Amino acid sequence: SNNYSTNATSYTAQASKGVNAAVADINGNIAMAKTSTNATAGIRESETQGAAGSGATEDDSDSDPDPAVVINGQLLIEVTGSAIASAGVATQLVSISGVKVAANVLTAELGGTQSAYVDGGTIKAGSIIVRSKFNESSTQGATATLGSAAGSVTGTLIGVTANVALAQITANASAYVSNAAIVSTGAVTVSNIAKAYAKAEVGDSDVSAGLVMVGAAVTSAAAGGTFSAFVLNSDIDAASLTVKNDYRSDAYASVRQPSVSVNLVST
Repeated sequence: SNNYSTNATSYTAQASKGVNAAVADINGNIAMAKTSTNATAGIRESETQGAAGSGATEDDSDSDPDPAVVINGQLLIEVTGSAIASAGVATQLVSISGVKVAANVLTAELGGTQSAYVDGGTIKAGSIIVRSKFNESSTQGATATLGSAAGSVTGTLIGVTANVALAQITANASAYVSNAAIVSTGAVTVSNIAKAYAKAEVGDSDVSAGLVMVGAAVTSAAAGGTFSAFVLNSDIDAASLTVKNDYRSDAYASVRQPSVSVNLVST
């Protein structure tokens, strides 16, 4: 089995005690988090020739098609992955005469490939499980969040050209048996369990100002990828065969307007 986790986090944070100044001119806050991992667990034909490691023996029985791997009990081939990409801007209390922010740009990208497989060769076992599990948690994945202010924002001029939050998943996860001969006295199960979760959010904040100008707020969440479970060009002699692909894809994108008390608001 192969169990792994990967976590990419990128945050830009304003001063923890806030900002108090006459004029602040900020070209941009940019945070990018990206992760891409390739993980596998499996048996290939070249690996099954001769002995096959601990718990496996060569079989001289004439009744079986010269199995290269023999397991008396259960053969488990499993890869379990946890992947997170998170980007954000944590804002704080701001009290100033003028603020000009060109852009807040947040990008979270989660990619990579994982697979559990039997690829070629001949295997005999009491039961066989080939299983891939990717991000089973429903809120685990790619998130890009422009958070609300810890306090309020007060001043005579606040100008924000753009707030952009992008979250994307393009991961591939699979479980398969290909070009193999399998003999089992029990069950053979090939399963892929995966969840793709993407969330992009521009949060609200409290604003009290003489003039507030917000050019644009753009959020995009894409929970994609390829998820599969299959048996291809294989001979299977077993008590039962189950091939299952269980996946869920969730994408959330939202923009919340700030709570404002102003003389003039242009959006």
